[in-house]
Amino acid sequence: MKVKIDLSKSGLAMLYKPYEIVAWAVVRAKGEPVGSGHVWAQTNKALMELDGTTISRASIIFFLNREVDKGFMGWNDATGKGGHHRLYFTRCTEKELLRVVQGEAWDKLAHAMGEAGG
Repeated sequence: MKVKIDLSKSGLAMLYKPYEIVAWAVVRAKGEPVGSGHVWAQTNKALMELDGTTISRASIIFFLNREVDKGFMGWNDATGKGGHHRLYFTRCTEKELLRVVQGEAWDKLAHAMGEAGG
């Protein structure tokens, strides 16, 4: 799993950009699989209220697909205008996500310390 951790921050902010945290919350709050268009629209609405920024739909899609690749989100195939598209859903809570990252980081650090001779 490839993640960047910013230890100067806390919670999901250690792992995600502000728009990614908002997008995660949008998918989680929906409670059912949701398309990237809905995630993009709701994320931009929240960002505009938060700090007056917006994010591209492509950035949202790339984020959602990275989360699928990490196993934190899943997707179902759906058909509609333009053919097939993905409907995304979360596979874990934010707390569970942080626990997985914690475990992976701990294992890597323990292994590195063993290689360094303690």
